[in-house]
Amino acid sequence: MEANGNQRQITDTLMVLLRSELGVNSSASEPVTGLTPDALDAVYLLASRHRLEHLVADALWKQGERLSVPETREKVNRLYQDFLARYFRQTVCREYAFGQICRQFDTDGIDYLPLKGMELRHLWPEDWMRSCSDIDILIREEDLETARASAETLGYTYTGRTSHDISLLSGEPDRVHIELHYDTIEEESLPQAQAVLSDIWSYAEPTGQGTRFRLKPEMLYFYHVAHMAKHFQHGGCGIRFFLDLWLMERKLELDTEQKNGLLGKGGLRKFAEGCVRLSEVWMEDAPADELTEALETYIVDGGIYGNLQNRVAVGQRQKRSYVFSRLFIPMSTMRERYPVLKRCPFLLPAMYVHRFGKMVTDGRMKRTRRELALNRSLSKSEEQKAEYLIEHLGLRRE
Repeated sequence: MEANGNQRQITDTLMVLLRSELGVNSSASEPVTGLTPDALDAVYLLASRHRLEHLVADALWKQGERLSVPETREKVNRLYQDFLARYFRQTVCREYAFGQICRQFDTDGIDYLPLKGMELRHLWPEDWMRSCSDIDILIREEDLETARASAETLGYTYTGRTSHDISLLSGEPDRVHIELHYDTIEEESLPQAQAVLSDIWSYAEPTGQGTRFRLKPEMLYFYHVAHMAKHFQHGGCGIRFFLDLWLMERKLELDTEQKNGLLGKGGLRKFAEGCVRLSEVWMEDAPADELTEALETYIVDGGIYGNLQNRVAVGQRQKRSYVFSRLFIPMSTMRERYPVLKRCPFLLPAMYVHRFGKMVTDGRMKRTRRELALNRSLSKSEEQKAEYLIEHLGLRRE
């Protein structure tokens, strides 16, 4: 692999390393053993954009003397020692915080259900392999204030509320971030999926561990796909989401009929099928096709949570009124930002005026103008690529 290897080579090398960490046999070891320092930098940069650098560091360290370039071996040793030391400290702190908040909820009799990485990590060969930026927990909405008070007794500080969760932050030096979700519907962008998720607690079952619940496998799968689709619409959903999906397909005891029923009801079956196909290309050397190649480019370029160009391209192809939608956010979001609208919805025009004023003073208007400028400058080719993905993944909306 040349020092300035192209994106295809960089992506292929990353996938070889990820397969090795997940215990998948791969015959494509040559790009790894012959890795140059410059090539290592390129692979590591891509991994870091998808929050997978800990797996790259670990996989390369395990190669040991098989790495044929001495400078690469030295750099790998530094990566392993420097990065993984910090990563494991963060992981241990988050694990301690998670256990602490769970015990507090058990003591206070609050039903809770871990979401996202805190639940999916058990599907990975080792829990630490699944990186998490924060702790996500679902709470019944009627228990939200009690749950907040419970967290605050542990030293957490309330930092804000959105239309679906509240944020809490622990003190120095660890600064663990917890999101208590009282709703899994994050915005008005996937109406069919939201209709399914509105009944999420009916798919929860007690674990027998205090007041902790878990989702039935089919709903866990559906929620993950819906979460992927939400991020996809915002510019990308990261390679890590696809690794989760690949592991879910193999580790969860899924009832295929129930799984497909939920995906169909939520309007996400085509999206899920496309994502599964790409995960199999990456993890199993399955044959690529036009859809998986287009999807791979979109995902790899977007990073863990997407980029602005992807977001604009997909957004404008999904909605004819894209510009309008960026300026006038949904009523549900406005109600959370301006609670007075819950009692006095007729004040909506005044609240939009207030919102535009804040956008000017806090810099958001500048970002919005940049986004709208990018919207106008998209090439025909970029528009066609976005159109292709939306059509073939079943994400068309007005």
